[in-house]
Amino acid sequence: MYRMHLEDLQRRGKLKERQEQVKTALAAWAAPNNRGGAKHSRKAQTRQATRIHTVKRGDTLYGIGRRYGVSADRLRRINGLDSRAVIRPGQRLRVSP
Repeated sequence: MYRMHLEDLQRRGKLKERQEQVKTALAAWAAPNNRGGAKHSRKAQTRQATRIHTVKRGDTLYGIGRRYGVSADRLRRINGLDSRAVIRPGQRLRVSP
């Protein structure tokens, strides 16, 4: 990597308004209360993490759980299914890690 100081690059005309754009973008990203920033609300994280799986012929809760890294019991709880519930092709199940 080249070891040049920011001032040297500015003097040589390599950085102009792009530097300001980068600074602004980094500041916005690092701001803790900014929606596009490093921290997100718990609700937003949950919404992003929730996936939907459409049941296919031959699927089992155990197999679906293995695919997404979730236990069959957790899938039952998330989807309000009791231990005797039968899943059917086309049924949509919520899956979260």
